[in-house]
Amino acid sequence: MNMQPNFKFDLGDEVKDIVTGLTGVVTGRIQWFTGCLGYQITPQVLKDGQNPKTDVINENQLELVQHNKVTPGFIKAVEEKRPVGGVCNTDLGELTLGGPGAPGFD
Repeated sequence: MNMQPNFKFDLGDEVKDIVTGLTGVVTGRIQWFTGCLGYQITPQVLKDGQNPKTDVINENQLELVQHNKVTPGFIKAVEEKRPVGGVCNTDLGELTLGGPGAPGFD
């Protein structure tokens, strides 16, 4: 059975929580076991010098403010034909896992 999620918002979209008023950029998308879709929302404003707190909010509680407010890093990397850094360290869409023989594995 293929149950690919049909996300309403894209990574990098700016959205607003219609309940709390929180506005931020979609930095992650989640499909729950129950079929519900959620989004990790990261505000762009620092409060009191602290890093912004991310929240996970259900799709039906969000509205679009601006499409493609931020271009996700992995999209830029693919367009520029360079590897993506970070925890998952993908190379143009291919997942590179650590392990014996992998770079940096001791």
